[in-house]
Amino acid sequence: GVNDVFDIKSDALAGKPNTMALLPKTKQFLLCFLLFLSGFLPVFLCQFSLLAVALIFLNYLWPTLYSVPPIRFKERGFLGILLDAAGSQITPTVLILAVFAGIHPPKTDLPFLVLSAVIVTWAFVQGLKGILYHQLSDSENDQLSGTITWIRSIDRGRLRSFLPIFNLLVEMPVACILVWFVFPFCPIPSLALAIYIIAELLKNRMGFEFALNQDPENIRLSVPF
Repeated sequence: GVNDVFDIKSDALAGKPNTMALLPKTKQFLLCFLLFLSGFLPVFLCQFSLLAVALIFLNYLWPTLYSVPPIRFKERGFLGILLDAAGSQITPTVLILAVFAGIHPPKTDLPFLVLSAVIVTWAFVQGLKGILYHQLSDSENDQLSGTITWIRSIDRGRLRSFLPIFNLLVEMPVACILVWFVFPFCPIPSLALAIYIIAELLKNRMGFEFALNQDPENIRLSVPF
């Protein structure tokens, strides 16, 4: 919501649709405010710890800092990448851990902390991957609107070459470690991972292509995982 409100001008310059542009400013503000309040409803329905409440607040703060000028971390290099990853994956994951740790306190602290570290690492990798792919797919629109994201400040050809390597050498090992850690509690993810690996290998052998968007430069042979 907030990101869309402060992207109205840049989206218009890029010819990109933005539903917030259809609303008057008062309704834009009201909608964002109601969404903000709705995020705190579970606090009143359940017994959330102060840490969980703080994490909900932080999860609203990150996209606000990312979007709102003059701070607008979206245009402040790699800090914008980290902030988006924090808002999209890391903080919600830590929030879930904080909530369930409060409901079912772990019997021993060390195993819970180790498992939590693995889960948060996985969330960070997913968040980093997500924003890198998003900014890469949106780089043409950002260029048209004059938005200087981190992706536009680096060699996008090298980034395109790097991302499959990141998927294979970073994301995949972290996913496997996470599945291994949760296996004693829930073996289902290991089955899903095995099916995923087989499917990806078959797609690669059959010559499937990965298309990030319609830009020919963002279309490549499907690399496993």
